[in-house]
Amino acid sequence: MRVRDAYQPGLVVRGCDYLICAGIGTLIVCTPLAFGTVRLWAISLMEALVFFLALVWMSKLVILEWQRARRDHPASETIVHGVRKILLPLWLFVVFGGVQLVPLPPGLLSYLSPATHELYTRSLPGWPEQIPYVEWLASEEASNGADSAGQARDSARGETPLPISVAPSMTYATLLTFLAYATLFSLILCYPIANSEGRDQGGRILSFLLITIVISGFLVATIGIVQRYWWNGKILWVLVPSDWDGPRPDIIPRASGPFVNSDHFANYLALIWPLALCGVWKAEAFVVQRWVRCWRLFCVAALLTIGVGVLLSVSRGGWLGVIGGSAVCWYMLSHHHSSHVQKPQRLRSVPRWLVPVGGVLAFFLVLAMIGSEARRQITLRIERTVGQQSGLHDRVAVWQDSLRMVTDFPVVGVGLGAWSELFPRYQRPPWNSVPWREAHNDYVQCLTEAGIIGTVLLGWFFVSVGVHLLRGLRTRSTIRTPAVIGVTAALGVMSFHAGFDFVLQIPANALLFTILLAIGLRFAKRATEEEARLQVPYVRMPLVAAGGFVSALLCVLAFSQPPYAGIRDINEIR
Repeated sequence: MRVRDAYQPGLVVRGCDYLICAGIGTLIVCTPLAFGTVRLWAISLMEALVFFLALVWMSKLVILEWQRARRDHPASETIVHGVRKILLPLWLFVVFGGVQLVPLPPGLLSYLSPATHELYTRSLPGWPEQIPYVEWLASEEASNGADSAGQARDSARGETPLPISVAPSMTYATLLTFLAYATLFSLILCYPIANSEGRDQGGRILSFLLITIVISGFLVATIGIVQRYWWNGKILWVLVPSDWDGPRPDIIPRASGPFVNSDHFANYLALIWPLALCGVWKAEAFVVQRWVRCWRLFCVAALLTIGVGVLLSVSRGGWLGVIGGSAVCWYMLSHHHSSHVQKPQRLRSVPRWLVPVGGVLAFFLVLAMIGSEARRQITLRIERTVGQQSGLHDRVAVWQDSLRMVTDFPVVGVGLGAWSELFPRYQRPPWNSVPWREAHNDYVQCLTEAGIIGTVLLGWFFVSVGVHLLRGLRTRSTIRTPAVIGVTAALGVMSFHAGFDFVLQIPANALLFTILLAIGLRFAKRATEEEARLQVPYVRMPLVAAGGFVSALLCVLAFSQPPYAGIRDINEIR
């Protein structure tokens, strides 16, 4: 059912839209800057802000339902066709993560995960017949009186349920973060955006978010470059990471900006690179006509700055991401024809031969400008890579040892976030004094922590998203298609880099990936489901009320996470 775009949204409805835009824009800009400063607080603030935006979303649905009851409903863009098939595996994975935290009877636990049952049996004395360490508990109670000690012994009898996760506190924190990502993805994909006066409000809001992402990449890259040449041994010139013994002013730094790890800094910029490239080539896909030239010039500056930042990061994954993203954008944009779009004659795209030629010239210009010390650092990195001294064999050994964990915990895994707690028991010697906290391969770590069930659910979700993105690119050509091409190239960069690093476990990178995924999918759905764009919003008030209550509760839980208490030294397990 189509509704004419003759409705002027009310002040409250527009206020919700502004809050959503401002909130997501704040997440985009502030999350990478805050990540290197106060990591734990940054994660909590990020989660709380996402859940607050979900509360705003629920509030707007209530307002729309109230307007519907008054027969004064707006025409809203809300893509509903096929969305359930996309969101179903995502939220099933969230439910699965919650199941890993539920204490299960020993009999059921031994059926679902025999290795977990055996681990508890060997490590917890007396389990499952009685509460572990019952004698210690009884001695503690004995200090309060003999009667309470006897009650402790009596209460210790019987089977004690325990969860699937071998590190519940880590699983809880990881699940809460993933829940924030899932909520943000669902919000961007399903948020009803009011249309008025024939204007494409939905496209403008999504373009605003993409513009904010490019600006964020420019700022982060600028900080990384400046910090590289004015290095004082501290992140952002004031902070020392907890893993360091102290400031390191004597080392030759790699550009990292607000990130501790230069590879994560490069990955963040490599995700934004295709968007800036599409902004140079097809600026009209992002901004209105009068801002095309300004936006194209800014994207050129962003490309140069991001390129220098990735080059100075000396990250091989970042280099390959930029090269691969450029190749994908060049191929797809050069075959893109916007024959369905009527646009002014002066909105011409950049000739396709000019992009690679300009890129090569800019590369040599940058090499000449970065200085001899940076060039030696890059040359040494390339020589080590070509000479097979890249350290990849260490990561391959970690992956192989992790797969041994998969054979022991194949179905339900060891628990989200619990890989680092169990891996030292599987690691082959020689051991490093600093333990591995991540598998440096998000696919292997996902299979280890979530098992076959969780991996299949996530695979189902990403395959569904990929199918809809490709369908949106092939169905029809719109003025926003170049933006979808940039997003698709960025997602390909992340998919590649996640196989060699733990980039999806970095909040800033994972948040950016989530936003790009949702924006690209919404643009693609707008192209393939034109008939479902404008419709009367319909919501079920009990579900909306429950969603609002859960969002408010999650805001509180985001600030009450327990501190990290995992293994920090390999000697702790000896």
